[in-house]
Amino acid sequence: TPLYSSAASDVYKRQGSAGHYSWSGLGGTFFFVDPAEDLFAILLTQAPGQLRYLCELYPALVYAAL
Repeated sequence: TPLYSSAASDVYKRQGSAGHYSWSGLGGTFFFVDPAEDLFAILLTQAPGQLRYLCELYPALVYAAL
């Protein structure tokens, strides 16, 4: 069961183009897809207590690296 889906909720403002979507799993996994940028990124961790922080940090780091 996803903890957060940016397609379903805009609780947190994130970087990304229109159509950007993401999913996070309970154990610390996260991915996002930005079709307009032809971009996807996957984060596989074992840090469930840090999931919310990582879901905000990881896309910012990926976009900053472009």
